[in-house]
Amino acid sequence: MNTPALPAARAIRVMIADDHTLFRQGVAQLLGAAGMRVIGQVATGRDAVRHALNLHPDVTLLDLDMPGLNSLDVLGAMLEADPASRVIAIAEQVQALTA
Repeated sequence: MNTPALPAARAIRVMIADDHTLFRQGVAQLLGAAGMRVIGQVATGRDAVRHALNLHPDVTLLDLDMPGLNSLDVLGAMLEADPASRVIAIAEQVQALTA
């Protein structure tokens, strides 16, 4: 008895938005090695919005401190254009909050 083959899983399509080139390249290599497909790398908030609208990534890694646009404006524009977007916010530094 032959069972039909299951379709191959589609690779997760990721866009990396960070203004540090070396970081983007390193993360892209790690994601590729994990079977994900990096479909875009951008260095500014404006480019992040423009590329997200054109590429429709499954997930965007979004640096919270990039030149161009405020990161919350970038996030809002991406989610407004595609409410099903998945965004993972990343930060280079963590600052302690003081009361």
